Amino acid sequence: MRKRNHAVYIRMTTDEFEKLQSKVKQSGLSMQAYIIHAALEGKVSTIEEINILRERSNHLEDIDRQLRGIGTNVNQLAYVANGQGVIPSAIKLAEISHEVTSFRNEVRKNWQLTRQSIHQQRVMEP
Repeated sequence: MRKRNHAVYIRMTTDEFEKLQSKVKQSGLSMQAYIIHAALEGKVSTIEEINILRERSNHLEDIDRQLRGIGTNVNQLAYVANGQGVIPSAIKLAEISHEVTSFRNEVRKNWQLTRQSIHQQRVMEP
């Protein structure tokens, strides 16, 4: 007697089926094991979760834009300071610029990860 008594039939386009076969091959699982694992363990995000990710992405994009502006201002201050010998020193401004750049890179990395998450999410519509 079989453990699995229920069959599920689905229809796929040729492209969908080829993509599924490729993923199954990469996983090293049988097609049945792969599909069962994907169906039972896979995550399908809700519209609410995707909207939250979009909001976070927009927020991080705004922060990145603001940091770019700050970096530009700091670079302008450094240029003036170097040209006219005005306080603060170029070394101090370079340190500030480096800190801002580091912060901006960190934000950009998080923003890109958030955007990738949005694109990778699949929403099942009713």
